[in-house]
Amino acid sequence: MKSCPFSIFARLVAPVALVVLAGCSFPSAKPDPTRYYLLSVPSSVAATPAAGTAAERASSKAVTVGLSRVELPAYLRSVALVLRPGGTELRQAPAARWAEPLDLGIARVLKETLQAQPAVRSVVSYPAPQAATPEREISVSVQACEGLTGGGGQRTRFAATWEIRSPADSGAVLASGTFESAPADWAAGDYAALTAKLGEAVAELGRELGAALAR
Repeated sequence: MKSCPFSIFARLVAPVALVVLAGCSFPSAKPDPTRYYLLSVPSSVAATPAAGTAAERASSKAVTVGLSRVELPAYLRSVALVLRPGGTELRQAPAARWAEPLDLGIARVLKETLQAQPAVRSVVSYPAPQAATPEREISVSVQACEGLTGGGGQRTRFAATWEIRSPADSGAVLASGTFESAPADWAAGDYAALTAKLGEAVAELGRELGAALAR
């Protein structure tokens, strides 16, 4: 019985095909290196109870506060953490992202910090219910919230301007100021430390606002 030409061809080609396949490598799925970070309220603030009971606050000089929407420059509206190597150069941190919009994160930390201040009875965040008319309204405009990575080492930078207004007096400005936190060190690539220290800077701003409300 004669062999089929096709069968002979298959027997000759099969070993070659196996060798070729053995030398091929198929791409494998790589784990996603992206990490997400939140601004956190420092433990010193979280552990501080609000001064006095609700009744005591209502009878004291503590005021109700409306926190307007936090304003950010366009370069900070990125989902990526921002790094500044120096001068006017900006970079996005590789695989490090904010888990929430930065303006909302700053507002959240400010609200929690303000609620722990003796001069504050309660805080309503933007957008406030129409029925809730605060005695004081705070607006914050952030100028910087980033990690510095230049020749001076890894440091934080957080800066903002703020105003306190009286809604009852046609929005008259009662107090205003410029805030810049002291630079804090963080290790290169340690974005958990960077975001924690930026959270501490925001809380420091909240304490400054609380002191201004008490004056």
